[in-house]
Amino acid sequence: IAAVDYEVISQHYLVKRAYSLFFPSISLTGAMGFESPFLKLFLQGISRYWMYGARGSQIAFDGFRTSYNLDREIANFKQASGQYQQQVLR
Repeated sequence: IAAVDYEVISQHYLVKRAYSLFFPSISLTGAMGFESPFLKLFLQGISRYWMYGARGSQIAFDGFRTSYNLDREIANFKQASGQYQQQVLR
């Protein structure tokens, strides 16, 4: 039962990962600054000497591949859930 349970958990993670591809990817970077151990001192004094930037990316059009991948992962999750239910009910 534990193996089938882990399979359901794994498939659920894959559904969440496929769903996350609908949203943009964002990363924040910082360099050349004073490292402060306190967040409230982050932009004060010598800590202001920072070069910062942000980057984002998202696929504009992929021929509906992202939505098909999500549908496939949901189907795999439902199959794993069905196997789990059969295993538990035995």
